[in-house]
Amino acid sequence: MSFKRCPKCQKEIFVGDKDTFITCKYCETYLTISDGVLSVPPDEDGPLKTEELEAIKRARSKNDWSDVPLTTIRKASENIILTTSPFVAGAEIEKEIEIVTAECVFGMNVFKDFFNVARDFFGGRSRTTQQTLRDARKVALTELRREALQVGAHAVIAIDLDYQEISGGAGKSGMIMIVASGTAVQLQPRMNA
Repeated sequence: MSFKRCPKCQKEIFVGDKDTFITCKYCETYLTISDGVLSVPPDEDGPLKTEELEAIKRARSKNDWSDVPLTTIRKASENIILTTSPFVAGAEIEKEIEIVTAECVFGMNVFKDFFNVARDFFGGRSRTTQQTLRDARKVALTELRREALQVGAHAVIAIDLDYQEISGGAGKSGMIMIVASGTAVQLQPRMNA
């Protein structure tokens, strides 16, 4: 069992002992590990290919995404615009599709709780909690993009982020829950000037 740095985001991730395929939990990059070296497969970057677009269309029509590779979903969802405003600057909304949501729950482990108790006692900022909140927000917004992709949206507007602490009881580690929600919309095609 070992930890390695993701070649994309440079955060440490658990990779295990075997040569395999994994997804970075921080940046959602699809990675391969061979002989202890993490790398991004050559097909990971670049625009969507025709066969990838066709796979997305089939999945959307059947409402079954099990045959679409994670790399294709990640690449397709990267272009979905997320905004807290009720419109997309420089674009006209053609159609409101539906409300989309993404939920994410992150555990606060014993070590984080110990340091948070010390911070409560002595004062100061808790970098571990701040990092957990950042990670939870990124994961929730990535999931919101994926939800929007599944319904055929170009953007998600009026995004609201709600945070909630879920207590683990007396002397137990708690959890942090974040819910991201917004309205999935299709935009009118832009005319070239």
